[in-house]
Amino acid sequence: MARILVASITNGIAVMERLLGEEHELLIATTMAEAVDKLEKEDVDLIMIGVHFDDSRMFDLMSQCKTITKNANKPIISFCTRDTPLTRTMHDSIDLATKALGAWIYLDQHDYNVKRNPDAEVRRVIERCLVSTERKKTKEKRADIQKQREELLRLRLALDAEEWSIDLEDKVADLRQKLSDVLLELSQAQSNSVSQQTKLAESKDLEDRVSHQVRLDENITAREERQIMLEESQQLAREQEIAKKEEVKARRLRHRLMVQSEQNKKAAQN
Repeated sequence: MARILVASITNGIAVMERLLGEEHELLIATTMAEAVDKLEKEDVDLIMIGVHFDDSRMFDLMSQCKTITKNANKPIISFCTRDTPLTRTMHDSIDLATKALGAWIYLDQHDYNVKRNPDAEVRRVIERCLVSTERKKTKEKRADIQKQREELLRLRLALDAEEWSIDLEDKVADLRQKLSDVLLELSQAQSNSVSQQTKLAESKDLEDRVSHQVRLDENITAREERQIMLEESQQLAREQEIAKKEEVKARRLRHRLMVQSEQNKKAAQN
């Protein structure tokens, strides 16, 4: 469930509540003061602003969003739910202007009314935006996990330089358990990543008029995901290598202890 700020007139709010209200948490604002207050106090995943918001102050709020640190980098969708001959003549200009100010996409009700299922189409576009946001979060999570794995490997390599002992083996076992916990988190993050990429691929097969910057960001994220996958693969190889060394040393220690035990028994018998 995502948290979405919807800044709009009554009609626009009603439309978004119908489209998104059951699946996401909506924060409603009908004035500039309300919208700014919520953006300063609440973390949101998406900002949706109607063209007629607060006496047509959509552009003012879009500019304001970039100055509010808490949500400065959150995606923005601008939209118009009034389908009249007058609004239709303005749509192309609004589309260009909102994207120039950083909007993810401009949703024009008239364009989607010609679809077989306009509600589903609008919802799909919004979900694609949310998937892109979640995809970046997952990528950041995987990068953080990679750093944890590198630190655990560094500690294991430092122990590898010491003489193997029972105490050392306990320390290594503790590090291995921590790695196991981290890999469990990674498994979930990788599963999320695959699911998100699948949803995005399905979305790209459909027409949605997202901005050029969105496609550019998605391509950059895809490259970064591939780089993280490469680093994870290389990390796994290093972990397997140190694990083999540790196992060899553990076997030697057990053999040495067994020999000592046998020698002690013989000495006691004599």
